[in-house]
Amino acid sequence: MRNLIITFYLLISAITYSQNAENNFPSIVEQKTAYFHKDNLKPFTGNLMFEDDETNLITKSKIINGFETLSEVYNQKNELVRLLENGIDAEIQKPSTHKSKFLPKDKFTDTLNIEHKTFVISYINNNKTKEKIKFNGIVSFKSTKLYYKNGIIFKIANFYDEDFKRIKESYEIFYTELGNIEFAGEEKIFNGNYKKWNEEGKVIESGIYKLGKKVK
Repeated sequence: MRNLIITFYLLISAITYSQNAENNFPSIVEQKTAYFHKDNLKPFTGNLMFEDDETNLITKSKIINGFETLSEVYNQKNELVRLLENGIDAEIQKPSTHKSKFLPKDKFTDTLNIEHKTFVISYINNNKTKEKIKFNGIVSFKSTKLYYKNGIIFKIANFYDEDFKRIKESYEIFYTELGNIEFAGEEKIFNGNYKKWNEEGKVIESGIYKLGKKVK
C-alpha cells in the first residue's frame, strides 16, 4: 500500500508540472487552500478568530464553503491594520474609526476544530473557446491508472503489467466537493471500497476504508 501512495503522489506531481495539452490528459492542475472541519474534512462555513503569537495581531475571518471572503486584522489597540476582501487587500479609510463588518452577536468557531489544507483539481483547455474544463477520464502511467470525474480523482488502480490486462488492486480515493486534499503521504487518501486480486485474476481481499482506516 505504501508504494501505491507514493505512486499516487508522484503521478500528481508529474501531471502538475506537465505541459501536455491533449484532451486525454489534464493540462492544468490548480492548487488552492481552504478551511475544512477536522473531523470529517468537509469545507467549513462560518467565522474564525485567532491571534498571532509573534505579532499579537488578531484576525477575524469569514469563511464560506472553505474560502475566506473577508478578513479583518487588528492590533492590540483594536485598530484595523489590514482588510482583505476575497483575498485582495482593500483600502482602509480611517483605521481607528473603521466599522467592522462582523456584528457583536456573531459567533466564532474554535480554530482547534478547523484545519487549513491544500487541495487540487484538474482541467483541460478547450482549444476553441480557450476556457478550462474540469477533466474527465483516465490517466495511465506505467502500471497505474488514475480515474477522474469533474476534475477530481476518485479511484486509483494498480496492475501487474503495463498493458493493464491484469489488475492487482484498486482503491477509492478521498475527495471533497472542492477537490482532492493533499495529505502529505498519509494513508488517509484511501476512502471507500477497495479490492485486491492475485495474478490469476481472483479477488483475494475486499473491504472499505474510511479516511485511511479499514472499517470492513
